[in-house]
Amino acid sequence: MGNAAIIQELSDLRTQVEELKQARNSDQKHSNSDSEETTEKEPGSQLEIDSIKQLLSEKLGAGNVEAQLQEFIATLEEEIKDTKPMTILGIFALGVLAGRLLPK
Repeated sequence: MGNAAIIQELSDLRTQVEELKQARNSDQKHSNSDSEETTEKEPGSQLEIDSIKQLLSEKLGAGNVEAQLQEFIATLEEEIKDTKPMTILGIFALGVLAGRLLPK
């Protein structure tokens, strides 16, 4: 993901959090309309933290990243074992050449 995509994702998450806060506050106002005192939860309440964690895990797939990484490493090991050594050396040489040709 590029920086612009990450910034866009963060702004989307912030708007979703604000929508959740407004929905929660409106629900609290409706339930507390009979009483004269309105008690609000702290901004960092456990419910709010849990909802943010859930949104992040849904958006980023945080629980699945480690499994995907392990699968990628296993697949890469198999591919390297099946590839001829001359092919690997050729790809490495091309990488070195491309690195030398790129501007510093």
